[in-house]
Amino acid sequence: NDSSTGSGDTPTLAASSTTAHTFTNSITVAMAGSGNTAIIGAISSIANGVPTYSGPITLNTNVVFSHGSANGPTFSSTITGSGNVTIDGTGGGFVTFSSATKSYTGTTTISATGTLKLSIANALPSTPSITINGGGTLAGASAQALPSTTQLRIAATGRSEEHTSEL
Repeated sequence: NDSSTGSGDTPTLAASSTTAHTFTNSITVAMAGSGNTAIIGAISSIANGVPTYSGPITLNTNVVFSHGSANGPTFSSTITGSGNVTIDGTGGGFVTFSSATKSYTGTTTISATGTLKLSIANALPSTPSITINGGGTLAGASAQALPSTTQLRIAATGRSEEHTSEL
């Protein structure tokens, strides 16, 4: 976001309806406006794979990682910085963290329509809190260790699952 966006949100589309993209360059999420920055994985079903972020991401402000189909974005890179992360989406999709190099210090929130899949052990950062809102899902392929200082909040209808063959 920049000052011209004011309080408006700034979406970044990672994939079209036919082609997934791989982003290898560094991404810094920063803003001068007051809206949210959304990294959108896909707007419809993608037959050619999933959008992948393999370059480092620095969060200098809050970000929404969003999925819109069954083939949500995969973050295989480092994610650092002080911004908060919200996982949001529609269409039965998911966002995947596929590396143990997430060290951002903001909170992590999985919205009522969001699903975060962890395809490697300890893919979650040592954030102050992780919140799974009602309807949201946190799914892991293997053990996820959280520091004793991290608060895990699960709303009445939020879910935390462990899958060993799906991820």
